Amino acid sequence: MFKFLLTLISLVFSLTPSFAEGIKIDAKSFKAYGENKVSYTGNVKVTIGSRGELTCDVLTVYLNDKGDVKKVSANGHVRYSDETYTIVGKMAEYDPINSLVIFTGNVVVKTESGILKGDKAFFNLKTKRFEMFSNEKVRTVFKIQEKVNGEEKASTG
Repeated sequence: MFKFLLTLISLVFSLTPSFAEGIKIDAKSFKAYGENKVSYTGNVKVTIGSRGELTCDVLTVYLNDKGDVKKVSANGHVRYSDETYTIVGKMAEYDPINSLVIFTGNVVVKTESGILKGDKAFFNLKTKRFEMFSNEKVRTVFKIQEKVNGEEKASTG
């Protein structure tokens, strides 16, 4: 049990952008599967300091033998939001080595300047850049700034 608690503490700090910001996970239930897998279920909310927030139905964290995070999977009604983006999908998988989150299933990316829709999005947490892919079409809706009576007015096109 003590080794599990140490593993859980290392999990929290390995996900943490900085010690001062911290990470908070709220859920209806928590379950440990040995020492290499933990899951949170029911209205899961992950607050990553001031950097953003992730919500989903089920969050599963996979650890390597050293207790470091190997992979994090979010399933069901996945939503990530920060000061720049809101990304919604059916599933998301986080790769901590590359700081990459892969969203799949009816992905919608909303920004201040528009909306993108597709089947899969790759979001780099370090660079804040993303790529969108789709089996059909990637759809983009831009906001256009218009001047009406000398004042800027946003509209979607």
